Amino acid sequence: MFSSSRPWPAGSGGSGGRGGRWRVDEGIGQLAATPIMRWLRSLGGAVEQFNQTMVVQAPVGVTDTDVVVVLQALLDRHAMLRARVDDDGAGAGC
Repeated sequence: MFSSSRPWPAGSGGSGGRGGRWRVDEGIGQLAATPIMRWLRSLGGAVEQFNQTMVVQAPVGVTDTDVVVVLQALLDRHAMLRARVDDDGAGAGC
């Protein structure tokens, strides 16, 4: 489904980051609220069932298994897609 399996742009040499090293992000910790998080907070009330969706048109011939493999790879590599909000009441982030 993708033309490249590399997580860096073609021609970059693949060294990534400064000094030729990739910055390791464990995906754990606090972060500043994103614009959608701030908007959601501004609505007030319960947000436990809130979700964002997107429709993607897949190439002809893609199977259910292909979709599951790609989605799992995306989840494995994209920490924000696994993010949870743990509101400490301070309203500074998540």
